[in-house]
Formats: sequence, C-alpha cells, structure tokens
Amino acid sequence: MYMIYFWMHQVNASGLDTNSMIYASATSITYTTMMMCQYMNIISRRAGVTQHIFTPYLRANKKLLYAFAIGI
Repeated sequence: MYMIYFWMHQVNASGLDTNSMIYASATSITYTTMMMCQYMNIISRRAGVTQHIFTPYLRANKKLLYAFAIGI
C-alpha cells in the first residue's frame, strides 16, 4: 500500500522528506490496511471454516471488541 500510494499520487518515494504530508498519508494508509487485514484474520480464524464471521463469540468477547475500537 505504501508504494501504491506513491504511485497513485505520482511521487518518487526515494527522495521523499519524512516530514512531508505525502509521507504521513502513505504511512497512515499502510498502517490502516495492515490493521484491517489483521482484524479480518482474527475474526475469520475464530469463526472457522463452516461458520460465518459474525458468530456469537465475536459479540460476546468484549475485550476483543475494545481492542478493535482502541486500534481504530
């Protein structure tokens, strides 16, 4: 996502200043993408192969929901 963000905005990432707004946006979008992928991984692992992802476990596990909210 980091490199795709630079490619979409037609910016060369090699000489970019780390204090620029483009760099901040690229790192934020990369973090958000990784975080959401990990959330979906956690949810799908708990659901298993035969169940849908919104199992009663997901609604009952308050610590997991709080961790999701804090992460977002």
